[in-house]
Amino acid sequence: MSLMVRVTFVVFGLMFALERVLAQDPTCEAGLGGGEGCADDFSALQLRSRSSLQKISRAVGRTVTQIEWQTEFDFIVKLPGCTGIVWKDMVLTAATCNIKYGGFAQTANNGIIKLTNWTQDPRFPWRYDYALLTLASPVNNSVPFKLESNNKDYPNGLSAGGFGVPDTSSLTIIDNIPTKIGGERGNPAIEMDSGSESDESICSGDDGGPTWEVQSETCAQELWPKSRECASFLGQGNVSNAYRFVDGTGVWCSDANGVHKFDLTAAMGDCTRGSFQGMKAPCIGVVFNAPQPGEEGSASGKYTTCWSTAPDGLGWQVALKPVSWRAAYTPLPEPRIVIVNGVNSYSYPACADSNTIGFANRTSDAKSWIEEVAPGHFEWTA
Repeated sequence: MSLMVRVTFVVFGLMFALERVLAQDPTCEAGLGGGEGCADDFSALQLRSRSSLQKISRAVGRTVTQIEWQTEFDFIVKLPGCTGIVWKDMVLTAATCNIKYGGFAQTANNGIIKLTNWTQDPRFPWRYDYALLTLASPVNNSVPFKLESNNKDYPNGLSAGGFGVPDTSSLTIIDNIPTKIGGERGNPAIEMDSGSESDESICSGDDGGPTWEVQSETCAQELWPKSRECASFLGQGNVSNAYRFVDGTGVWCSDANGVHKFDLTAAMGDCTRGSFQGMKAPCIGVVFNAPQPGEEGSASGKYTTCWSTAPDGLGWQVALKPVSWRAAYTPLPEPRIVIVNGVNSYSYPACADSNTIGFANRTSDAKSWIEEVAPGHFEWTA
């Protein structure tokens, strides 16, 4: 066989093998970021490349939409060259971000906000771990989360998210990353094994972002305290005096009647039949008889009614709003809560791989310092 013929067979064999690999990638067939992109980028072979997040359907990573960021992941903010975890006007991040000299945070629901202060955990002067930033104005968090206060293992893996390379303009979420407790220099941390067991990894720019797990919230009428999401779930679909009650997320109100401490049924009845200071039914919505913004209710206050509209982010956020009893609505799923358990610490120039393990410093190791700097600001697990 001539040399030319042998070369021809080799070339056709390679082309056939590559074609079979690409055909096995469902995105190439289903149009989910495939097509020409599969052939141009050989994305089916880029198992550990961040750019493959949008191109391999079997991968667990994905770039989220703006709406998803606003409604599901608004606790994550973009910082200069880094990522952060925000609650109201405080951002928890990694000190390796080193944003001491100013900058801005890009938030999901409140645009760009100036950073006004930087505090680093002084226990780790030789390496970068935790930092707290202050925002010039608070954000309107809609996704409740707690910081993990216990040292524990995560046999089911964790999620991570950030604004890392290559597309630093978009938030990327990676689910089910295998983890173990390890850490460099003997400091306990959450190691994220993005090597042989995972197609995806954290990358440069994800520093300071969260690792987390999602837990179902125990939600029942008789259990207190409860979240506003739980109250919305419990009351949705109920009809009172020709009004149906649905999720009131995004509706803000003032003039809450602080005298009443209703159960949920009585509060809905007062909203559709009662009045307050000359304002007649229906009310704007049912809220917790609790301090603004009314995200958590207690057995001592329970529920009350709210009667005037308020600008977004001011007053109480409504748990249940009245609409026509004929109105269609989409039932809420059982509420869940995000447990943030780590702060990503990855300052390498590219992405973690089988030779460079990504890790996150545990929130539990920083609890005493965080509470010293911002007492009571973040909610913690029991």
